[in-house]
Amino acid sequence: MRTVFQLLGKPFRDRRRGASKRRQPLRGVECFEPREMLTASVPRPDHLVVVVYENHGFNSIIGNPDAPYINSLANDAQGALFTQSYGLERPSQPNYLDLFSGSNQGVTTNGVPTGLPFTTPNLGAELLAAGETFVGYSDGLPSVGFDGDSGAYKRKHNPWVNWQDSPTNGIPAALNQPFTSFPTDYATLPTVSFVVPDQNHDMHDGTIAAGDAWLQTNLDGYVQWAKANNSLLIFTFDEDDFIDNHIPTIFVGANVQPGEYSEVISHFNVLRTIEDMYDLPHAGQAANAAPITDVWVGGAGPDGLTTAVFQQGVAGYSGTVDTYVEEINPATSHAAATSLNVDGLVGAGPGPAQSLLRFENLFGAGSGQIPAGSTIGSATLALNVTNPGDPISLHPMLQPWSDADTWNSLGTGIQNDDVEAAAVADATTGSIGAGMLWIDVTASLNAWLANPADNQGWALLPGGNDGIDFDSAEGGTPPRLIVSFDPPPDLSETVMFQQGADGYVGAADTFLQEGAPNAENSAAASINIDGLDLGGAVQGLLRFDDLFGPGAGQIPLAATLNSATLELRVTNPGGAIELHRMLQPWSDTESWNARVAGIQTDDSEAAAAADATTGAVGVGTLAIDVTASLAAWQANPAQNFGWALLPTAVDGVDFDSSEGAVHPKLTVNFDPPAVAIDPIETATALGGAGQVALAWVPDPTNTTTRVVRKTGSYPASETDGTLVYEGAATSAIDNDGGTLAAGTYFYAFFATDGAGHYSPPVNAGAEGTVVNASGLAPSLDPTSGAGIGAIAFDDADGDATLQVAEAAGALVVDLLGAATNGERDGHIITIVPQQAGTYTFETSITTPTQVGQDWNLELSLGDGGTASVDFAFRYRYLFARADGGAWQRVASDLAAGTQYKLSVVHDTTSGDVDVYWNEGKALSLTTALAQASQLALRNSGYAASDLQYVLDDIRFIAGAPAFVLPPVISPGVTAADLNANIVLGLSERSFADVSLIDPDADGTLQGAIDAGQLALAVGGSAASGEDDAILATLDASISGLFTLETEFTTPALMNQDWSLQIGLEDGAGASIDLAFRYRYLFLRNDANTRWLLVQNLLAPATTYKLSVVVDTTAGTADYYIDDVLTARAGETTSLAGLSQIRFTNLGNATADLPYRIDNLRVVSGDTFAPPPALSLAAFAVAQSTTSGDPLTDTPSPSAASPAALPPTALPGLAATAPRPNRTGSFDGETLFTSAAGSSQEGDSDDRYEQTTAALFNLIGRSL
Repeated sequence: MRTVFQLLGKPFRDRRRGASKRRQPLRGVECFEPREMLTASVPRPDHLVVVVYENHGFNSIIGNPDAPYINSLANDAQGALFTQSYGLERPSQPNYLDLFSGSNQGVTTNGVPTGLPFTTPNLGAELLAAGETFVGYSDGLPSVGFDGDSGAYKRKHNPWVNWQDSPTNGIPAALNQPFTSFPTDYATLPTVSFVVPDQNHDMHDGTIAAGDAWLQTNLDGYVQWAKANNSLLIFTFDEDDFIDNHIPTIFVGANVQPGEYSEVISHFNVLRTIEDMYDLPHAGQAANAAPITDVWVGGAGPDGLTTAVFQQGVAGYSGTVDTYVEEINPATSHAAATSLNVDGLVGAGPGPAQSLLRFENLFGAGSGQIPAGSTIGSATLALNVTNPGDPISLHPMLQPWSDADTWNSLGTGIQNDDVEAAAVADATTGSIGAGMLWIDVTASLNAWLANPADNQGWALLPGGNDGIDFDSAEGGTPPRLIVSFDPPPDLSETVMFQQGADGYVGAADTFLQEGAPNAENSAAASINIDGLDLGGAVQGLLRFDDLFGPGAGQIPLAATLNSATLELRVTNPGGAIELHRMLQPWSDTESWNARVAGIQTDDSEAAAAADATTGAVGVGTLAIDVTASLAAWQANPAQNFGWALLPTAVDGVDFDSSEGAVHPKLTVNFDPPAVAIDPIETATALGGAGQVALAWVPDPTNTTTRVVRKTGSYPASETDGTLVYEGAATSAIDNDGGTLAAGTYFYAFFATDGAGHYSPPVNAGAEGTVVNASGLAPSLDPTSGAGIGAIAFDDADGDATLQVAEAAGALVVDLLGAATNGERDGHIITIVPQQAGTYTFETSITTPTQVGQDWNLELSLGDGGTASVDFAFRYRYLFARADGGAWQRVASDLAAGTQYKLSVVHDTTSGDVDVYWNEGKALSLTTALAQASQLALRNSGYAASDLQYVLDDIRFIAGAPAFVLPPVISPGVTAADLNANIVLGLSERSFADVSLIDPDADGTLQGAIDAGQLALAVGGSAASGEDDAILATLDASISGLFTLETEFTTPALMNQDWSLQIGLEDGAGASIDLAFRYRYLFLRNDANTRWLLVQNLLAPATTYKLSVVVDTTAGTADYYIDDVLTARAGETTSLAGLSQIRFTNLGNATADLPYRIDNLRVVSGDTFAPPPALSLAAFAVAQSTTSGDPLTDTPSPSAASPAALPPTALPGLAATAPRPNRTGSFDGETLFTSAAGSSQEGDSDDRYEQTTAALFNLIGRSL
């Protein structure tokens, strides 16, 4: 069919003589070992072109309509997009050097480096030393070998010029070429090329659109050629246009497995990958970087699954069939149309246009197919839409059709009546724009995998009269089907027969010579096959005895043969040879005359028809498929007389015999005979509240039992349905991991031997009924404060795509992915009494566990009129708006399955609304809402699958909440407090004095001892440069070699300018300063020197360990984060000793930020004992009460097992326990914005100078 991927590392049982058997693992059961796979490697492209652009972040390019070509590469059928690719530093030049040599070579500016030429290792020199070729092509370079700037060409973007003609690791000047030398015959390209546009074309000075157009004009020809010629393009950027250095990186070309890859990579990983492609040594930090291995065909793929891509004309696939039919032209066939139409009304009518699309040969054992027994993880249909319009729906076709069909031949078009096409669509889109349309068709592929004969493709039916057009299989971008799946375990076995290997001695061979008719060649080390030698023909004989039987290393007679391969080591090349099964016995001592004029292919002595014929034979290993011969001998083992190897030409072939250097080898792969497993004895299933109790009596011999659940019918096999249990127990509770939804369930029980063999099923059915007495979460109805008057369900179409129920004292909200766009089903909760004046609405919200979904819960405070305060969860963001205005972001990077606290303070008199997220103020709004009398929960209808939220501790409180900073540190906290609570016994220094420096007495820096930690509150109201500080003086100065360590916990707010500075001072003016800004930790040695980056992308509300090792004698300092040496090692310092530690508020934050300092200690030397367990960082959530007592803040447990859930009243709801109230563990990246002004097209340096005052006054330098 096609070769798009290969399955790596098929496990097999080694059945050679003397070898031990290995039990094969099973798929999908936790207690078994994982399936054996070979490690993916990096393929070697014939040619590689690396293109580097300038100063744009991931979100500036990916999805930007001004960059259509770059985005087409990211979505290409042979393209891979890295969603977590990062530059390494700033400005531009160090990044180019990092990518080319694994080091910035000490260069930190864009100026011409000193000490040229460099002599250090680099990619170009490595390639040349290995016998490969390299050229760097620069747009605008005025001449070969030019070493300067010229117009829009800038030397800083050309890294290889720094090694030009160096005596060590040098690159000849002749390889520094203008882009005008880039060949149009791509086969003449060097092994590796770098292409760098000038600043008018690389998006530095020019626009995104201009850079995109330049890339398409100059490199698309190569890209298209590369896909079919084992070559590759790598497209990346040096750095981004903002702060976190998140850049686009795309691989496109041969051997690339398409998709989005989320592993974090940098220039070092890209360099390491290129070096591994050509077996090169590793330059600089590339030696410590991981190569990129999952992106290649045959690798694990972006999600660890195998990916198959089906697209007409790609990698030999030709199974796409499509057409459209229309009522306006009822007898016209559109089989050859390059574009397909789906429309509710074509022109002025009459009637619609409907499309048909099918991908054939999806399933099977062939290369590129999806094997039977696979588990499909996802299936996506990609259509290139050329004319946007209304939604469409995809209905599986139930009847055969051809692309020659017309409206009339289908009987007035396609009827979705469960006869011609399914009545219910497997997928429905929203409104459709131009470009690539991605449709989730996993449901269809799962149905067809279960019964491949049912694959009749889809009917694409219109959802409105504004039709769409998309490319057909004959169009420019044919439809593409991308399927990710976990293949079934390979339980096949492989045996090998070779004389002398593992004790095998059953091979016999010889050759017969017409020119020496009485010669006997049983001891010959080489077999000759020739049409004319010594005046006559030469014929060979080869046999492997004892192939079949029950013994070790034999092929069972009842086995199913998969393949058989004969390998011969050819020493003299020649013409093709034929293998005919011998039909009579023979011995290796026979001669030409003994066989009576040689071997006759007369169906008496040898088969007339050859079982295998080779092509022309070359030197080396010759592999011949002999499966047909083995199948014949398996049917009658006594007829295994081996082969006659006969010439077809006078150009003879020689190969090693069983007495030669490399003996002939026969390798056979087969599926062993089915193992009969007795079924279990009995089974029962008893339904209950939210669960089903299962019990069984296992088979006495095979005591492991697998239980599978299904709805609608009993499971037909051990893989048909949902795995409930597999193990040696005799009972289990099926509660679906929490609460089993109401319904009828069918269970099948299978005995297994643990080696992939299962018994026939024993069936049991049960009625699982979920009931609920109250239907109301206790936290919704406290006796103090507001209560609930009524709950109304707003569901106009009655499809219940929003469901709400109480579980374990929380409100569980299910958003069903079947909701249509904008459907907005809702639950309207009446608040009694209505809230006026100043009040606070609070709740703890647990996000869904699906990370990649468009989380579409909307929460609204309103009074039934037009004024409201609305909150919307979208992807990993929370937005807010007032009175239908513009949405504003409250929080980003929300973690999946994590609990957060939302507080809304509304003054109905002034209309002011303050929004707090995890007790930190995040946003202010203004609303016309005069009172709150309703709380609405709505489904916006965007999610691609079912999502679940948990709302806990919902409450309305009179007044504003008391989010209070810790008490002022002076007076109240003394040196004795710090020594007792923070400094541990292993510290050699304690504090003699602690003082607060606050000249204006505004309390913008506050601290207190809390749970053995120094809790610091950096006030958001502090002015820039106010520099309030807490100064802690040591009881004695320490110098020489010493270490300062602490664990610090970052604030929970993500968008803030984290503005704490820690200074290590000697009292004489020298200091080491560490400053937190946004999600970065910077350092400088002594005031007014340049700030350097220590750590980027610090996670919010996360504890890190910081270690600073100082040698005042050598004047150096090393910095460790979590016991790992950072890039900032060996920094110079003039610190004479450590006598005091200063905690300073730099005064840039826009909201109050809490820090925690724990386990602060100062010790001599550079080795440090492991710290004690870190203190738990947790926030307290006010718990609702029913006794009339005041609300209390109760610290949340660090971990808790969810209590057993009570049943819920609403059908279809799969409730889960709320997570414990605790801070979320954040990961990923945060999108930062700046109020100081937006980036503009133009020079990167200029762009950062414009934002210096607002964002980088801490850094003290221009980037």
